[in-house]
Amino acid sequence: SDSNLCETAIFLKFGTTTLVLDMVEKGWGNRLPTLGPEAKYYEALQEFAKDSSLTATILVGGKPCTMPDIQQKCLDVAKDFCKIYGTNPEQELTLSRWTEIIELSQSPRPHEALRHHLDWAAKKYMVEQDLEKRGITLRNSPDTPVLRERRGKTREISLFGHLYDLDWNYHLLDPRGLWQKLDRQDFFERIADEEEISKAMFDPIPKTTRACARTEEIRYALAHAHELELRDGLNWTASAI
Repeated sequence: SDSNLCETAIFLKFGTTTLVLDMVEKGWGNRLPTLGPEAKYYEALQEFAKDSSLTATILVGGKPCTMPDIQQKCLDVAKDFCKIYGTNPEQELTLSRWTEIIELSQSPRPHEALRHHLDWAAKKYMVEQDLEKRGITLRNSPDTPVLRERRGKTREISLFGHLYDLDWNYHLLDPRGLWQKLDRQDFFERIADEEEISKAMFDPIPKTTRACARTEEIRYALAHAHELELRDGLNWTASAI
């Protein structure tokens, strides 16, 4: 399984981090919003993580800010930075998608607006749809019985257990995964098309990374398996022939 499956979420995770690191390297780090020297970062993250309405606030520079507010402050600095230092196509796409996600997060029901882009939003939307069919809401007791049918048999499970299974099954990488099923229905926004993905799998760029070197080594070993005697096989650090 994987925690992030939506392409938009994965792309923005790396794209925004790269932009922030670029800004820090150029001495722009002090222009980014900070919580102050006495801030409790862990508690702030917890506060945001449990708030799917995106209305929870923490103090930033002495003023209450929501998570979208903080993201907007970071985005504004990033745009100013890019006006001076320029952008490449990936950075332009990062700024565009970043802007779109912040705008959608202002919706009264942000998880519905963001469900095609971010995993947490897609999961909450999926859970609400599932429970609505059963006449249950998230306000019900965790012990509320839920009837589920699998392989022609009906069994009873607690609401907590049912939600746990939905959460787990969403992230499965095999075809049974709930994300995989939704993706086959074109539910999610795509950043890369299948041709780009296939090319990246067989013609990785850059070619100077350890991952690329391991890939080439494994390909060679598989292509010449009849000629080679792999004593200890291949692992992350070495191969024994």
